Amino acid sequence: MRIYGSNYDHLTRHGRIQVDWEYLLLDKYGDEQNLLLLFLFVCLSEWGICSSKPRGEPDIPASNTIPIRTSIKGLYDRQLYVTAIKFQIRMTEISKRQMLYAAERNKRPIVNILKPRLELLRGKNTSCDGFIKVLEVASGTGEHAALFMEEMDYILYQPTEMDVSMHDSITAWLQPFGSRSQNPISLDVNNHSQDLKAIKDDFLGKDQCVQVIVCINMIHISPWSSTLSLFELASKLLDKGGFLFTYGPYRVNGQMVASNVQFDESLKTRNSDWGVRDIEEVEKVANGVGMSILETIAMPANNLCLIFGWKTPK
Repeated sequence: MRIYGSNYDHLTRHGRIQVDWEYLLLDKYGDEQNLLLLFLFVCLSEWGICSSKPRGEPDIPASNTIPIRTSIKGLYDRQLYVTAIKFQIRMTEISKRQMLYAAERNKRPIVNILKPRLELLRGKNTSCDGFIKVLEVASGTGEHAALFMEEMDYILYQPTEMDVSMHDSITAWLQPFGSRSQNPISLDVNNHSQDLKAIKDDFLGKDQCVQVIVCINMIHISPWSSTLSLFELASKLLDKGGFLFTYGPYRVNGQMVASNVQFDESLKTRNSDWGVRDIEEVEKVANGVGMSILETIAMPANNLCLIFGWKTPK
């Protein structure tokens, strides 16, 4: 039996993970009680935190060990020659990253819609050295923004959130992306003329515009005046050829599915100014600033993506 020691320090999207461990090589008379620690070793291996031997060490001679086959639900089978016998794991900056079930559920379908459209827009845009500037209104926890940044390394991102208690979460989610992401600012869409001053110096630059505005799950969880202000904001900042992307539930021709009827009732119980909006009424607001719906895309859980663009070039 041989004992190895090693350590690991890595910054991931989930925070900084620091691991110190020792592990032993098992022979055919290995202690079965170590199988519980083997389970932990497999988990850490699957997370990419450690492997079957420390970096820089020579390959383990097969003659000195015998493989152990283990199957863990949710992971694939692996042959291992070692089991961990001592771990010290420290994870930092995790608590600041807040998570919401709705965001976890819908972020992947949303990025699947956004990504090809941003890539197309990138091919047409030559004014930003290949980068696309994205302004998000109502960033929430920052989970959507983090996935967007991870999937599209050519976007420059300005998150905004009126609720300043969410700023630490947004910052923690976006920290791995460095200078491509700006610090979150407190943007009240109903008072954007004042709040936008923080954006102009740090993000808009000489162009004074963005190519994409993203607004997820805000229109129905805010007063109608916020929808009016969102399109007023777009009329000031959205570049020619750019688009405004919204996501959420909508009424279509005055109708919606039963689950959205119940959701609408629950929203109005919480705040009488909230509620699922009529898609036709939202488009009228867009028309008022010279925009129209370019695409209507059905999404999971009875939601829609609405993509708005300019009727004629600005």
